[in-house]
Amino acid sequence: MIDISFKELSEAVRKRTFEIDCPEIRLQLNVAGQVCKIAGPGSIYIEEGRFKFKFFSKNRMPVVASDTVAGQIVPAEQLWSFSAIDMQDRSWSSSHVSPYEDVSYGSDHTGIIIRGELWQLEARSCNGISCSMGIRMDIPGEFNIPLFDSTNTVTHNPSLGQQTESSKRDTASLEIDGCRITIVKHSSFVRFHIDGKNLQSEIATRVCEAFQFVTARSTWWESLYSSDEEGDYIRLRLRNPLDSNRRMQPPLNTFFDLDYWKLFECYFRYVSQNTLGKNLHAISAFLSDVSEASATSFELYCLILSVAVEGVVKFLPSHEDDNTNVFAVVGRLVEYVMKWPEFDVPDVMREEQPTTTQKLKMRISGLLNTLNQPRAVDRLQALQSHGALQDDLIRNWKKLRHPAAHGNSFVENITQVEFDKCDKALTLLYQIIFLIIGYTGKFSNYSKHSWPVEEFKGAN
Repeated sequence: MIDISFKELSEAVRKRTFEIDCPEIRLQLNVAGQVCKIAGPGSIYIEEGRFKFKFFSKNRMPVVASDTVAGQIVPAEQLWSFSAIDMQDRSWSSSHVSPYEDVSYGSDHTGIIIRGELWQLEARSCNGISCSMGIRMDIPGEFNIPLFDSTNTVTHNPSLGQQTESSKRDTASLEIDGCRITIVKHSSFVRFHIDGKNLQSEIATRVCEAFQFVTARSTWWESLYSSDEEGDYIRLRLRNPLDSNRRMQPPLNTFFDLDYWKLFECYFRYVSQNTLGKNLHAISAFLSDVSEASATSFELYCLILSVAVEGVVKFLPSHEDDNTNVFAVVGRLVEYVMKWPEFDVPDVMREEQPTTTQKLKMRISGLLNTLNQPRAVDRLQALQSHGALQDDLIRNWKKLRHPAAHGNSFVENITQVEFDKCDKALTLLYQIIFLIIGYTGKFSNYSKHSWPVEEFKGAN
């Protein structure tokens, strides 16, 4: 089984020492009903933070006709598929590869070295001998998270006498909707064990999304092992998060075990029930953008954070008052505008083009109809009236958003006031997400200095 070498491969990827020799590497491209192939011995390795390959071929790469120019996306049908067999007879594959010829070799220069990069590697076994159903995945990084479990004691008798050593295995276990998630913390990575019947096809992604939320970090797996009825497989990919200067803080920045994992569970359940396919939920995408921006410039962090608040608000359940009267008034105004007479001079009118009056009618009716769609600030103020959000956090967000969106710079003098605005906006973002996922419990209140842990009670 592939699982025998998962730990070894995962460690090699984590340490960036991954390299495997392959008796055969093969590239294949289907173009206009014809199959183009090129193959040879080579290796797969990590260099400059990327998976790369090279192999030796006696033949040059076939010329593929393409009308794609610089600035255009290369069509999928013009990208190669990759396959390889290593020295242990494992079959590796990847897709969307764009190889190139490097240099020729041999005394007569008849051989060619082919190189390229791989965004992900997969090794699959369909032998049907998998002994367990589930997923194992490693997320690189040092995570300060609350965990709990066993202490193992080892006793042995060295020459100087009996000696006892104790080692703690940091572990947390969760049961969520028939799915058992075990988190094992290591010094430089966290390993997730996901087990259960009828696991969602994208459950690993949903777990990563929930872990990203509670840690405010880029938490995407580098090594993943999965086993099901069809066999087992390993997937490998590289992540290079910007963690060194990350300013974004997690929603609960302390060790309250129950609330921390309750928050994880609420977010995991929400994205599992409200996300289709392989894509991230939009809220997870916003959080990832804010986290990455917080590791770059302060201005970018302010902008992305304020935009994220506006984007996440769209997922709130409606708390607006009855808008029946508003809809009726707007409808009558639109009818009134559309009945305006034509003011264009007949001899300059062209039948195939709308008149100036018609253009104005359409523009004004469009503006009026936007009144039927509540603005982000309207939704926030409605929640404030229900006691779910604080008015000062909403007013602070408005003060942060407008300067950030219009290019105001803080480079000359980033004061405590600007830092406070960002911390308050982050608190507002988290409280909005709490309302969306149905979380009540402890949270870190970044709108106050010393960041006290308080209780979020939700809407009245």
